[in-house]
Amino acid sequence: MLCPKCQKEISDQIIECPFCHTSIRMTDKQRKKLADKQRRQIADKRRKKDKNKNKTIRFFQKKTAYEIKHGLTRRGVKLIIGGGIAAVVVIIAVVIVMALTASKGLRYAEDASAYIGEQPQTLNVKTGIQYLDESKFYGVNSAIAFDYIYESDKTVKVQGIEYPSWAVTLTTSDNSGHISKVTYTDFSTLKHDIRGKKLSGCIDLDRFSSGTKQSAVMKAIDLSPYSITYSEDGGITYVYKYYYKRDNGDEQAMLTRVTFSEKGKYKYSTNEVLIPRNM
Repeated sequence: MLCPKCQKEISDQIIECPFCHTSIRMTDKQRKKLADKQRRQIADKRRKKDKNKNKTIRFFQKKTAYEIKHGLTRRGVKLIIGGGIAAVVVIIAVVIVMALTASKGLRYAEDASAYIGEQPQTLNVKTGIQYLDESKFYGVNSAIAFDYIYESDKTVKVQGIEYPSWAVTLTTSDNSGHISKVTYTDFSTLKHDIRGKKLSGCIDLDRFSSGTKQSAVMKAIDLSPYSITYSEDGGITYVYKYYYKRDNGDEQAMLTRVTFSEKGKYKYSTNEVLIPRNM
């Protein structure tokens, strides 16, 4: 209301203007009007509060009806989401463990390559790793040639035959007996198919010239190597096993060897057609 003297806005409930100190006297009619106004304000607040509450109730009723219709509950949705997240975490963990396991064997091979030109006994003493003259697996002894071997405890089956997931093998010189080659072999690349991975065609590296950076060639191959060999001359040879479908519908198994210098430069590559034996 307005003060009858100074005309400033003042509360309806005061009996004296705080600005000009004029006495404010209210008639019974004015008091009744003020009381009605206060009741309306209280009622409006209550209606607004009830309206918001009803909206919330209708929202959850609608949500529950949808969940019932589609066979879901809030708990069920949470379980589905939680299960999906858990599955993703498990898959990622498995991939990481597999990658770490494979890289572990490769690290052993890289360490052993530093002892090329020395006796195997020196490698055993300096690294604390005992290289043996025979594999624990019949398939390894039958499939690859080596003089000494250190292999993974984890295994993989290739066409029903058990192999280590990876192996590091040493080849020694016939004359001096020193280490001449170190080879890392990843048998896990053959666990789905002994021929390796299926590609769309034969690996063609003719567009690369000698001296090309190793990273460019590896990017073009885009395939995990079956083996990596460190040689006495400083060269590093990657071997890839794979197969592809020929134009006549036959599936052709291939073996591609790619050699790089110790400085990471491309030297040359060869492709070998693999044919079935003992037909």
